[in-house]
Formats: sequence, structure tokens, C-alpha cells
Amino acid sequence: MLYINIKKEKKRSYTKQIYKEIREKILKGELQEGAALPSTRELSVELAVSRNTVLNAYDMLVSEGFVHSIPGSGFYVKQGLQAAWQAAKVSQDQTASLSDDRIFQNMISFDSGIPALDLFPRNKWNTFTSRAFRDAPVSALGYDEPQGRPELRSVLAAYLKKVRGIECDPDQIIITAGAKQGLTLIAKSLLDCRSEVLLEDPSNRNVKQIFSYHTRHITPVPVDQEGIITDQLPKNMRPSLLFVTPSHQFPLGGNFND
Repeated sequence: MLYINIKKEKKRSYTKQIYKEIREKILKGELQEGAALPSTRELSVELAVSRNTVLNAYDMLVSEGFVHSIPGSGFYVKQGLQAAWQAAKVSQDQTASLSDDRIFQNMISFDSGIPALDLFPRNKWNTFTSRAFRDAPVSALGYDEPQGRPELRSVLAAYLKKVRGIECDPDQIIITAGAKQGLTLIAKSLLDCRSEVLLEDPSNRNVKQIFSYHTRHITPVPVDQEGIITDQLPKNMRPSLLFVTPSHQFPLGGNFND
């Protein structure tokens, strides 16, 4: 039997829902050329709709050339459809990307924040990952604490104290998928449409974009070799957030800790 999901709460009629579902299955190749469709009687019983509803859907498929009928036999997927509706394939020298830019093989990417991926120690990573996965508790395989694994947060707390001189509790640390997610969480927590934000100038455009989703009141403050120029901070302003770079300023590259 052919699985078709029709929703009674939808404004689209049952006929159009059945037609659309079968059409998509044909275009995706789930229904191969020459495949027989269920009889109108069988499908109407399966979907708990009238036989005329199914018949009208089949007629729509026939009129658009997706299906043809053989009197006394039934309805069949038409031949030659896969070639006509073949989707364009991405060539092997392209990689998937969520941006408008495509990175081709053997092309050097100057995008910020991307390390030398070709030098990544895959064998060592695979060894340590396998060992960690083998020894991981069952809880690590399901949905875990939204802050991140407590073991990782404990290690990071010890690292921050040793290397950065920052004393914090593991419960004060939140593991994110990257800087963008971390800044987004901060913006959601601290900002609204009336909030004032002070931002280093120049700064990473992604930072300004994230903050601009929550407020339009963003004031740039210039930086020099020692960081943000505090003398140029706006007077009589109570900003909700001040974004500064503690080291390795972007895009100037200065290290303000030196």
C-alpha cells in the first residue's frame, strides 16, 4: 500500500493533498517508472475518503502527464519522467555551504576563523574519539545538560584558572557550538529594542549583525594599539553591553595583553 499523509485540518482539499503527495513521490523517484498505483477503491479505504476523491486526484496526475491509465488494469507511473525531471547534480569539486560562496577543492580560503583543515590530525582524533566514546556513560548518548557535559566544563574551569587566571565554577560555563551561538545567547539575554550597545571599530561584522537583530542602537568606538579608546566612550550613556576584544583584535590583529 502507498503511504500518503493527508491532514484533515489543512485548507487544501483531500484531492489536492493526494495528488501532491503522489506527484512528489514520482519526482523523488520513490515511485519508479511503470509502477502501479493502488486501485482507487483500496486507496480510498486506506485513507478513509471517498473513491471519487482518489479518482479526481488520479485524473489530475493523468492530465499533467505523470500517470497513465490502462482500462481494466489500473493507473501506472508514466515512462521517461525521471530523465525529464532529473535534478541538477553538484559537481565533485564543490563542497556544500550554507553561504552564497562555494569553496572549491584546491582553493585557499581566507575566511576568518578557519584553520588549516588539511593539517588536522585525523588519526589521533579518531583514536581519542573512539576511546572516549567507548568509555562514555550511557547518559552521554542521549539529550544531556544544555550547558554541556559537566566533565568538559570542569576541565575548562581548571584550564581557565591555570592559563588565564580566571576563577570560575563549572556551573558558570556554557558550552556552545561556536562564538556565533555564544554571542546570540548573550544578545537574547541582555538586549531588547531599546538597548544601547558599544562596539569596537573596526570589529567583526558578524558580531554587529548578531546584535543588530535585537537593537538598532549600536555605537562604534575606535581602537588603537592598546585596545578600545576609553576617552571616546560616549558620555551620559548607560549601555546594556560593551563588546571588546581581550586579545588578538579582529581585524587589526593586535594583542592587547602584551
